[in-house]
Amino acid sequence: MENLEEIRLEDIEDKVILLNISQTYRPHMEGDENSIYDIAKQAWSLSKTGESKDLVDYALAIYQNRVKGVFSIDRWKKAEYEPTKWEFEGKIAPDEIRNRYLNKKIVVAWGQGQNNSFRYLNCNPSS
Repeated sequence: MENLEEIRLEDIEDKVILLNISQTYRPHMEGDENSIYDIAKQAWSLSKTGESKDLVDYALAIYQNRVKGVFSIDRWKKAEYEPTKWEFEGKIAPDEIRNRYLNKKIVVAWGQGQNNSFRYLNCNPSS
């Protein structure tokens, strides 16, 4: 069992969205950030979360509590094939940001009634 460095949610200072990619991630994608970007960017049900998506700087793609990809978000747009959902356009984050999160373990406790596919950190529109 590998021993991964852990990051606590309260230690994350960047404006991020944690994206649970468990439904679409496959082991052959390990280390292929372009493939991970392709699955992480699309079809998120963000409509009930107000303006928070517009405050996000980075997306962290999470599989089994491990950060598999770190992406800079340029903008959000309606998903092409699922117009009730959102997808982002962006790119692989700069090394300085990637090094903070990539391949680290983040224990995410999804609250009851909370959407378990994503979670915002530091993106409250009222602050």
